[in-house]
Amino acid sequence: MKDEGLCNMRNFSVTLTIILPRSKSLTRSANLKEKPLGNWIEILVGEFTMLPENVGDISFKLGEYSSDWKKGLVVKCATIRPKNH
Repeated sequence: MKDEGLCNMRNFSVTLTIILPRSKSLTRSANLKEKPLGNWIEILVGEFTMLPENVGDISFKLGEYSSDWKKGLVVKCATIRPKNH
């Protein structure tokens, strides 16, 4: 499904953050402008080493802050998985 609102945007970037236990966080931005519309895509939020201080609740947030209204972004799931070496 093509969404003209997303196609006409000059910059559609999102800020992704992983919040580890003890409030340590990893943040990065991703530009979704070049991603295919109507397809599921994966976006890497960050990487961290599983250390004793990282045991506990891990959460993430996705945000975009601008005066331009956006629509059409659907988040299917978030997965935390080990990195393949």
